Amino acid sequence: MSINFDRYAEYLLERQYPTPADEPVVVAEVGATKMPERGYTGENPAMMQEYDPTMRERMAEFLQAGFERFGMDRYKARQQAQTLMGGPSSNLPITLGVADILPYIGTAMQTEEAARGAVRAVQDVQAGEPVSAAIEGGAAALGMVPGASSTIKTTKSMVKKMGAK
Repeated sequence: MSINFDRYAEYLLERQYPTPADEPVVVAEVGATKMPERGYTGENPAMMQEYDPTMRERMAEFLQAGFERFGMDRYKARQQAQTLMGGPSSNLPITLGVADILPYIGTAMQTEEAARGAVRAVQDVQAGEPVSAAIEGGAAALGMVPGASSTIKTTKSMVKKMGAK
């Protein structure tokens, strides 16, 4: 006696999730931009994209992995790494890290994040959301303040010292 597993699986699926005979089955087309059952009629459907971590996130992840290798538990390792580099688990206010106030390193991280914020602001303008664009652009500009100020102070003192010799 042989068992047809495909027919058995179909039978189980039909028993578990029966298809009503009086309702037509709606199958969405690939690339369709209109989904009336959800009320969405926009031009750009949501898309999945590969996540590209920022320099700050990569360095915090590297530090966290190092702390974990030395025996620190995962939560504490993440908190310590993000306190140094910045992130949502940081002990410092508004997700700042110690690296944010360091000259050059903080500026580099904040410049990358500001550029990403500017791209999101442009996308918001193109989507017809000026308030979101203004908030995104303002946040990008404000994020540059801690690193830029320390870089300017350090550069000025270096130039003074170089000119004095």
